[in-house]
Amino acid sequence: MMVQLRRVCICLAVLGFMLPGLEVAAAELSNRAFQIQYDGAGIRSLKRTNDVHDTEYIGSNGALGNVVIRYRSAPNGFWRELRELIGPEAQAGTQAVAYRVGTLLPTLAAKSTASAAVGAGGLRALNDGQVPASAGRGAGAGGRGGGPGAPGGAIPVPMFTWDGARGQTQWVQYAFPTEEEVSRAEVFWVAEANGVTLPQSWRLLYRDGREWKEVRSRASYAPAPNAFTVVEFEPVRTSSMRIEVTLAKNATAGVAEWRVRPTQIPVLPADLKVNQTFKLDGEVLEWTLTLANDGGRALEIGDLAVPFNFAERTGARGEIYTRKLLRHSLVAGHGSWIYWQRSGGDGPYLVMTPMGRTGFEYFDNSGGAFTPYIHAQAAAAATGACRSQP
Repeated sequence: MMVQLRRVCICLAVLGFMLPGLEVAAAELSNRAFQIQYDGAGIRSLKRTNDVHDTEYIGSNGALGNVVIRYRSAPNGFWRELRELIGPEAQAGTQAVAYRVGTLLPTLAAKSTASAAVGAGGLRALNDGQVPASAGRGAGAGGRGGGPGAPGGAIPVPMFTWDGARGQTQWVQYAFPTEEEVSRAEVFWVAEANGVTLPQSWRLLYRDGREWKEVRSRASYAPAPNAFTVVEFEPVRTSSMRIEVTLAKNATAGVAEWRVRPTQIPVLPADLKVNQTFKLDGEVLEWTLTLANDGGRALEIGDLAVPFNFAERTGARGEIYTRKLLRHSLVAGHGSWIYWQRSGGDGPYLVMTPMGRTGFEYFDNSGGAFTPYIHAQAAAAATGACRSQP
Protein backbone atom coordinates (compact mmCIF):
# COMPACT_ATOMS: atom_id res chain seq x y z
CA MET A 1 0.00 0.00 0.00
CA MET A 2 1.34 3.43 -0.93
CA VAL A 3 0.47 6.39 1.28
CA GLN A 4 0.55 9.75 -0.49
CA LEU A 5 0.41 12.66 1.89
CA ARG A 6 -1.40 15.93 1.85
CA ARG A 7 -2.26 16.34 5.52
CA VAL A 8 -2.97 13.81 8.24
CA CYS A 9 -3.41 14.08 12.00
CA ILE A 10 -2.61 10.96 14.00
CA CYS A 11 -3.91 10.59 17.55
CA LEU A 12 -1.16 8.16 18.20
CA ALA A 13 -1.42 6.98 21.74
CA VAL A 14 -2.98 7.11 25.11
CA LEU A 15 -0.61 6.37 27.96
CA GLY A 16 -2.37 5.36 31.11
CA PHE A 17 -1.92 3.41 34.28
CA MET A 18 -4.31 0.62 35.12
CA LEU A 19 -4.80 -1.69 38.03
CA PRO A 20 -5.98 -5.22 37.34
CA GLY A 21 -9.70 -4.88 36.70
CA LEU A 22 -9.61 -1.07 36.97
CA GLU A 23 -8.34 1.30 34.29
CA VAL A 24 -6.87 4.51 35.66
CA ALA A 25 -5.53 6.35 32.62
CA ALA A 26 -2.96 9.02 33.30
CA ALA A 27 -0.29 11.65 31.68
CA GLU A 28 8.54 19.21 34.36
CA LEU A 29 4.42 18.36 33.47
CA SER A 30 2.70 16.77 36.43
CA ASN A 31 -0.67 15.98 37.91
CA ARG A 32 -2.04 13.60 40.50
CA ALA A 33 -1.22 10.63 38.24
CA PHE A 34 2.03 11.48 36.42
CA GLN A 35 5.36 13.23 36.86
CA ILE A 36 6.98 13.98 33.50
CA GLN A 37 10.28 15.61 32.66
CA TYR A 38 11.18 16.67 29.13
CA ASP A 39 14.00 18.39 27.29
CA GLY A 40 15.26 18.80 23.75
CA ALA A 41 15.53 15.02 23.33
CA GLY A 42 11.85 14.39 24.16
CA ILE A 43 10.05 13.03 27.22
CA ARG A 44 12.99 11.86 29.33
CA SER A 45 11.27 10.80 32.54
CA LEU A 46 7.87 9.25 33.13
CA LYS A 47 6.84 8.28 36.66
CA ARG A 48 3.63 7.68 38.54
CA THR A 49 2.87 10.19 41.28
CA ASN A 50 3.00 8.54 44.72
CA ASP A 51 3.88 5.18 43.18
CA VAL A 52 4.39 2.19 45.47
CA HIS A 53 7.93 2.01 44.02
CA ASP A 54 10.06 4.77 42.51
CA THR A 55 9.84 3.27 39.03
CA GLU A 56 11.21 5.14 36.01
CA TYR A 57 9.32 3.86 32.98
CA ILE A 58 11.63 5.34 30.35
CA GLY A 59 14.88 3.46 29.87
CA SER A 60 18.33 4.71 30.78
CA ASN A 61 19.22 7.59 28.42
CA GLY A 62 16.04 6.93 26.47
CA ALA A 63 13.27 9.30 25.43
CA LEU A 64 9.70 9.23 24.23
CA GLY A 65 8.98 11.16 21.03
CA ASN A 66 11.93 10.15 18.85
CA VAL A 67 9.82 9.18 15.85
CA VAL A 68 11.35 7.95 12.59
CA ILE A 69 9.77 9.07 9.31
CA ARG A 70 10.93 8.04 5.84
CA TYR A 71 9.43 9.70 2.78
CA ARG A 72 10.15 10.55 -0.85
CA SER A 73 8.81 12.87 -3.52
CA ALA A 74 9.47 10.69 -6.58
CA PRO A 75 8.46 7.08 -7.30
CA ASN A 76 11.43 4.75 -6.80
CA GLY A 77 13.48 7.65 -5.43
CA PHE A 78 15.67 7.53 -2.35
CA TRP A 79 13.92 7.61 1.00
CA ARG A 80 14.62 10.77 2.99
CA GLU A 81 14.56 10.49 6.76
CA LEU A 82 13.32 12.72 9.58
CA ARG A 83 14.13 11.83 13.19
CA GLU A 84 15.60 14.91 14.87
CA LEU A 85 13.48 16.67 17.48
CA ILE A 86 13.40 20.47 17.44
CA GLY A 87 11.95 22.00 20.59
CA PRO A 88 10.46 21.71 23.13
CA GLU A 89 7.81 24.41 22.95
CA ALA A 90 5.67 24.65 26.07
CA GLN A 91 2.03 25.44 25.36
CA ALA A 92 1.15 28.46 27.50
CA GLY A 93 -1.83 27.91 29.77
CA THR A 94 -2.06 24.20 28.97
CA GLN A 95 -0.62 20.94 30.22
CA ALA A 96 1.11 20.31 26.89
CA VAL A 97 4.51 20.39 25.22
CA ALA A 98 5.17 20.39 21.47
CA TYR A 99 8.04 19.40 19.20
CA ARG A 100 8.80 19.63 15.51
CA VAL A 101 10.68 16.91 13.65
CA GLY A 102 13.48 17.65 11.21
CA THR A 103 16.74 16.35 9.84
CA LEU A 104 20.44 17.11 10.22
CA LEU A 105 22.50 19.18 7.84
CA PRO A 106 25.42 17.15 6.46
CA THR A 107 28.51 17.83 8.54
CA LEU A 108 32.08 18.03 7.35
CA ALA A 109 32.59 14.52 8.73
CA ALA A 110 29.54 13.22 6.85
CA LYS A 111 30.92 14.67 3.60
CA SER A 112 34.41 13.26 4.18
CA THR A 113 35.96 10.01 2.96
CA ALA A 114 37.29 7.80 5.73
CA SER A 115 40.25 5.43 5.35
CA ALA A 116 42.53 3.33 7.54
CA ALA A 117 45.49 1.03 7.21
CA VAL A 118 43.49 -1.80 8.86
CA GLY A 119 39.88 -2.27 9.96
CA ALA A 120 38.34 -0.66 6.89
CA GLY A 121 35.14 -2.68 7.33
CA GLY A 122 33.99 -0.41 10.16
CA LEU A 123 34.70 2.96 8.56
CA ARG A 124 31.05 3.82 7.96
CA ALA A 125 30.48 3.90 11.71
CA LEU A 126 32.70 6.97 12.10
CA ASN A 127 30.25 9.41 10.51
CA ASP A 128 26.88 7.59 10.49
CA GLY A 129 25.46 9.82 13.24
CA GLN A 130 24.81 6.91 15.62
CA VAL A 131 26.08 7.28 19.17
CA PRO A 132 25.55 4.81 22.03
CA ALA A 133 23.23 5.85 24.84
CA SER A 134 25.93 5.47 27.47
CA ALA A 135 24.90 4.69 31.01
CA GLY A 136 25.64 6.88 33.97
CA ARG A 137 27.20 4.06 35.99
CA GLY A 138 29.84 3.21 33.44
CA ALA A 139 30.29 0.22 31.21
CA GLY A 140 30.11 -3.28 32.43
CA ALA A 141 27.81 -2.98 35.45
CA GLY A 142 26.58 -6.44 36.18
CA GLY A 143 23.42 -8.02 37.48
CA ARG A 144 20.60 -9.93 35.91
CA GLY A 145 18.63 -8.05 33.33
CA GLY A 146 21.72 -6.22 32.13
CA GLY A 147 22.49 -5.78 28.46
CA PRO A 148 21.96 -3.24 25.72
CA GLY A 149 19.93 -0.33 26.94
CA ALA A 150 20.35 -1.23 30.59
CA PRO A 151 21.92 0.95 33.22
CA GLY A 152 25.58 0.11 33.09
CA GLY A 153 25.42 -0.74 29.39
CA ALA A 154 24.77 1.00 26.12
CA ILE A 155 22.49 0.52 23.16
CA PRO A 156 24.76 -1.18 20.61
CA VAL A 157 25.67 0.82 17.52
CA PRO A 158 28.26 0.24 14.78
CA MET A 159 31.81 1.24 15.63
CA PHE A 160 35.27 1.35 14.10
CA THR A 161 37.89 -0.69 15.94
CA TRP A 162 41.65 -1.12 15.99
CA ASP A 163 43.15 -4.51 16.87
CA GLY A 164 46.40 -4.27 18.80
CA ALA A 165 47.52 -7.60 17.36
CA ARG A 166 48.07 -5.78 14.04
CA GLY A 167 50.36 -3.18 15.53
CA GLN A 168 50.44 -0.98 18.60
CA THR A 169 50.35 2.31 16.64
CA GLN A 170 47.48 2.66 14.16
CA TRP A 171 45.39 5.39 12.55
CA VAL A 172 42.18 6.33 10.80
CA GLN A 173 41.69 9.48 8.76
CA TYR A 174 39.19 11.77 7.03
CA ALA A 175 39.84 13.26 3.59
CA PHE A 176 37.75 16.41 3.19
CA PRO A 177 36.09 17.28 -0.14
CA THR A 178 37.91 20.65 -0.10
CA GLU A 179 40.53 22.31 2.05
CA GLU A 180 38.88 23.43 5.29
CA GLU A 181 39.72 25.42 8.39
CA VAL A 182 39.27 23.19 11.45
CA SER A 183 39.68 23.96 15.16
CA ARG A 184 37.52 21.37 16.92
CA ALA A 185 36.99 17.61 16.93
CA GLU A 186 34.82 15.27 19.01
CA VAL A 187 35.58 11.56 19.36
CA PHE A 188 33.24 9.08 21.04
CA TRP A 189 35.46 6.39 22.57
CA VAL A 190 33.79 3.07 23.37
CA ALA A 191 34.69 1.00 26.41
CA GLU A 192 32.69 -2.22 26.75
CA ALA A 193 32.78 -5.42 28.75
CA ASN A 194 33.46 -7.43 25.57
CA GLY A 195 37.10 -6.38 25.37
CA VAL A 196 36.95 -2.96 23.73
CA THR A 197 39.05 -0.57 25.81
CA LEU A 198 40.48 2.92 25.62
CA PRO A 199 43.83 3.36 23.85
CA GLN A 200 46.91 3.99 25.95
CA SER A 201 47.20 7.37 24.21
CA TRP A 202 45.98 9.14 21.09
CA ARG A 203 46.51 12.35 19.16
CA LEU A 204 45.04 14.38 16.30
CA LEU A 205 47.11 15.06 13.20
CA TYR A 206 46.46 17.22 10.14
CA ARG A 207 48.01 17.11 6.70
CA ASP A 208 50.28 20.03 5.86
CA GLY A 209 51.47 19.48 2.32
CA ARG A 210 53.08 16.03 2.41
CA GLU A 211 53.60 16.02 6.16
CA TRP A 212 51.37 14.98 9.05
CA LYS A 213 51.58 17.37 12.00
CA GLU A 214 49.97 17.20 15.43
CA VAL A 215 47.41 19.88 16.27
CA ARG A 216 48.21 22.32 19.05
CA SER A 217 45.54 21.47 21.57
CA ARG A 218 44.39 24.05 24.11
CA ALA A 219 44.11 21.36 26.80
CA SER A 220 44.90 17.72 27.46
CA TYR A 221 42.65 15.35 25.55
CA ALA A 222 42.73 12.14 27.53
CA PRO A 223 40.03 9.80 26.17
CA ALA A 224 36.79 9.56 28.15
CA PRO A 225 34.94 6.20 28.11
CA ASN A 226 31.50 6.03 26.46
CA ALA A 227 31.33 9.77 25.91
CA PHE A 228 32.55 12.42 23.50
CA THR A 229 36.06 13.69 24.13
CA VAL A 230 36.09 17.27 22.82
CA VAL A 231 39.39 18.64 21.52
CA GLU A 232 39.78 22.33 20.69
CA PHE A 233 43.00 23.42 19.04
CA GLU A 234 44.62 26.27 17.16
CA PRO A 235 42.87 26.58 13.77
CA VAL A 236 44.51 24.75 10.90
CA ARG A 237 43.66 24.76 7.21
CA THR A 238 43.92 21.28 5.78
CA SER A 239 42.47 18.72 3.39
CA SER A 240 42.75 15.78 5.79
CA MET A 241 42.83 14.85 9.49
CA ARG A 242 43.93 11.70 11.25
CA ILE A 243 43.42 10.01 14.63
CA GLU A 244 46.54 8.13 15.68
CA VAL A 245 46.31 5.69 18.61
CA THR A 246 48.81 3.76 20.69
CA LEU A 247 47.37 0.46 21.92
CA ALA A 248 48.38 -1.99 24.56
CA LYS A 249 49.62 -5.26 23.08
CA ASN A 250 46.70 -7.31 21.70
CA ALA A 251 44.19 -4.72 23.00
CA THR A 252 41.20 -3.46 21.00
CA ALA A 253 40.05 0.17 20.94
CA GLY A 254 36.90 1.49 19.34
CA VAL A 255 35.28 4.73 18.14
CA ALA A 256 31.52 5.06 17.62
CA GLU A 257 31.60 8.54 16.08
CA TRP A 258 34.16 11.14 15.01
CA ARG A 259 32.85 14.65 14.49
CA VAL A 260 34.81 17.48 12.95
CA ARG A 261 33.67 21.09 13.04
CA PRO A 262 30.88 22.06 12.91
CA THR A 263 28.57 19.92 15.02
CA GLN A 264 25.37 18.61 13.49
CA ILE A 265 22.60 21.19 13.07
CA PRO A 266 18.93 20.14 12.95
CA VAL A 267 16.79 21.86 10.30
CA LEU A 268 13.19 21.65 9.15
CA PRO A 269 12.54 20.33 5.62
CA ALA A 270 10.82 22.63 3.14
CA ASP A 271 8.15 20.12 2.14
CA LEU A 272 7.11 17.74 4.94
CA LYS A 273 6.06 19.41 8.19
CA VAL A 274 5.87 17.13 11.21
CA ASN A 275 4.61 18.31 14.60
CA GLN A 276 3.95 16.31 17.72
CA THR A 277 2.28 17.26 20.98
CA PHE A 278 2.16 15.58 24.39
CA LYS A 279 -0.88 16.80 26.30
CA LEU A 280 -2.31 15.93 29.68
CA ASP A 281 -6.08 15.77 29.31
CA GLY A 282 -7.60 14.77 32.60
CA GLU A 283 -6.02 11.43 33.43
CA VAL A 284 -4.77 10.78 29.91
CA LEU A 285 -1.49 11.68 28.24
CA GLU A 286 -2.37 12.15 24.58
CA TRP A 287 0.41 11.96 22.00
CA THR A 288 -0.59 13.53 18.68
CA LEU A 289 1.46 13.54 15.46
CA THR A 290 0.52 15.86 12.59
CA LEU A 291 2.07 15.48 9.13
CA ALA A 292 1.45 18.09 6.44
CA ASN A 293 2.76 18.41 2.88
CA ASP A 294 3.67 22.06 2.38
CA GLY A 295 5.51 21.44 -0.89
CA GLY A 296 4.33 21.46 -4.48
CA ARG A 297 4.80 17.73 -5.12
CA ALA A 298 3.06 14.64 -3.79
CA LEU A 299 4.94 12.94 -0.98
CA GLU A 300 4.99 9.22 -0.35
CA ILE A 301 5.35 8.11 3.27
CA GLY A 302 7.46 4.96 3.49
CA ASP A 303 7.75 4.53 7.27
CA LEU A 304 6.30 6.11 10.38
CA ALA A 305 7.83 4.46 13.45
CA VAL A 306 7.47 5.29 17.14
CA PRO A 307 10.26 3.75 19.27
CA PHE A 308 9.54 2.96 22.94
CA ASN A 309 12.88 2.94 24.73
CA PHE A 310 11.44 1.88 28.07
CA ALA A 311 13.09 0.35 31.14
CA GLU A 312 12.82 -3.27 30.06
CA ARG A 313 16.32 -4.00 31.33
CA THR A 314 18.05 -3.16 34.58
CA GLY A 315 21.60 -3.60 35.76
CA ALA A 316 21.25 -3.88 39.54
CA ARG A 317 19.99 -7.09 41.15
CA GLY A 318 18.04 -5.20 43.81
CA GLU A 319 16.04 -3.29 41.19
CA ILE A 320 14.79 -6.26 39.18
CA TYR A 321 11.36 -6.52 40.77
CA THR A 322 10.63 -2.82 41.26
CA ARG A 323 12.17 -1.12 38.21
CA LYS A 324 12.61 -3.70 35.48
CA LEU A 325 9.57 -3.71 33.16
CA LEU A 326 7.98 -6.60 31.31
CA ARG A 327 6.32 -5.65 28.02
CA HIS A 328 3.20 -7.28 26.57
CA SER A 329 2.00 -6.19 23.14
CA LEU A 330 -0.24 -6.94 20.21
CA VAL A 331 0.43 -5.41 16.79
CA ALA A 332 -2.86 -5.84 14.95
CA GLY A 333 -3.96 -2.65 13.24
CA HIS A 334 -6.54 -0.59 15.11
CA GLY A 335 -6.73 -3.24 17.83
CA SER A 336 -3.05 -2.88 18.76
CA TRP A 337 -2.00 -2.32 22.35
CA ILE A 338 1.07 -2.33 24.56
CA TYR A 339 1.37 -2.46 28.32
CA TRP A 340 4.29 -2.61 30.70
CA GLN A 341 4.30 -4.08 34.21
CA ARG A 342 7.00 -4.34 36.85
CA SER A 343 8.61 -7.76 36.83
CA GLY A 344 7.52 -8.19 40.45
CA GLY A 345 3.90 -7.93 39.32
CA ASP A 346 2.99 -4.92 41.47
CA GLY A 347 0.43 -2.67 39.82
CA PRO A 348 -0.43 -0.30 38.37
CA TYR A 349 0.52 -1.05 34.76
CA LEU A 350 1.49 1.41 32.04
CA VAL A 351 -0.91 1.06 29.10
CA MET A 352 -0.70 2.41 25.55
CA THR A 353 -3.45 2.16 22.92
CA PRO A 354 -3.80 3.85 19.51
CA MET A 355 -6.75 6.22 19.14
CA GLY A 356 -9.33 6.63 16.41
CA ARG A 357 -8.18 5.28 13.04
CA THR A 358 -4.55 4.97 14.12
CA GLY A 359 -3.08 1.47 14.29
CA PHE A 360 0.18 -0.48 14.19
CA GLU A 361 1.01 -2.76 11.26
CA TYR A 362 4.60 -3.86 11.91
CA PHE A 363 7.32 -3.75 14.57
CA ASP A 364 11.03 -4.31 15.05
CA ASN A 365 13.60 -3.80 17.80
CA SER A 366 15.95 -1.46 15.97
CA GLY A 367 18.40 0.48 18.13
CA GLY A 368 17.61 -1.66 21.15
CA ALA A 369 14.07 -0.28 21.54
CA PHE A 370 10.70 -1.88 20.81
CA THR A 371 9.55 0.03 17.72
CA PRO A 372 6.02 -0.33 16.36
CA TYR A 373 5.19 1.21 12.98
CA ILE A 374 2.03 3.11 12.11
CA HIS A 375 3.10 2.58 8.49
CA ALA A 376 5.97 0.34 7.38
CA GLN A 377 6.37 0.15 3.62
CA ALA A 378 10.13 0.73 3.41
CA ALA A 379 11.09 -1.14 6.60
CA ALA A 380 8.95 -4.18 5.87
CA ALA A 381 10.14 -4.35 2.25
CA ALA A 382 13.76 -4.24 3.42
CA THR A 383 13.25 -7.30 5.63
CA GLY A 384 10.70 -9.14 3.50
CA ALA A 385 8.39 -9.17 6.53
CA CYS A 386 4.62 -9.35 6.58
CA ARG A 387 2.56 -6.49 7.92
CA SER A 388 -0.70 -6.41 9.79
CA GLN A 389 -3.20 -4.53 7.68
CA PRO A 390 -5.24 -2.10 9.79
